[in-house]
Amino acid sequence: MTFWGKLPNAQLPDYYAAADIFIAPSITDSSGDTEGQGVTLVEAMARGTAVISTTTGGISEVIKHGHTGLLVSPQAPLELKNAIIQLLDDSKLRESMAEQGKQSAQNYAWSKVSQQFQALYNQVSLRH
Repeated sequence: MTFWGKLPNAQLPDYYAAADIFIAPSITDSSGDTEGQGVTLVEAMARGTAVISTTTGGISEVIKHGHTGLLVSPQAPLELKNAIIQLLDDSKLRESMAEQGKQSAQNYAWSKVSQQFQALYNQVSLRH
């Protein structure tokens, strides 16, 4: 296991693709700030990497537990450990989640998002 630390954005897709699992535990801090969506999770999923994260902020909107990744409670190191072991021990599950995550990440492609915005804009503008 290697922890690479901060990397340049341009190199991230290659690191995501090379990983077996991308782990992004998140918490709600003392001022109430939390992860809004989990863009790094979508990026890892788009490269076909299985993901593990926590049930904070908008992460559960991106990760469907047991299908596109695993979700654990925030600040629950034993749950996180068990999720990591589960994906390391079960290559079929890991590969299945990676594939389902890759497909799900396509919903966040700029081309798809822009089409959805355009459709919404057209719908609203026709009402006025």
